[in-house]
Amino acid sequence: MCTTDRGFLTKKHELSLTVRMYSIKAPTMHFLVTPRRRLGVALTAKEVRDATPIKGDVQMNESGNTNFGRATVEAFIMKTGAGPDILPRLLDAKVTGLGTTGLNITGVEEVDGAFYFQSWWCRFG
Repeated sequence: MCTTDRGFLTKKHELSLTVRMYSIKAPTMHFLVTPRRRLGVALTAKEVRDATPIKGDVQMNESGNTNFGRATVEAFIMKTGAGPDILPRLLDAKVTGLGTTGLNITGVEEVDGAFYFQSWWCRFG
């Protein structure tokens, strides 16, 4: 790249760029998560209301899934140590409802090798 008045830089005018890394603390999405189904069967409104919610940092991202043989959007509760997930991950997850007090995430979960429909009621906590 070698001209000066046409927008390119000559060797004489090369710029030295310094890239600086900044540590940014990303916000966490802490919710009170209540599953709305048990092995694919919808819980009653009373069962959902009476269930003890799980507090956690809800994350959603796209990643490869070996069971599906393709990429899928996963929703999960971020864990801070080793061990199994607190709740089975929701695969093919999508937000199906959103309001001022929370949201609903729907997908399928894998339990003991079988796949079941599941929804999480997520309230700010």
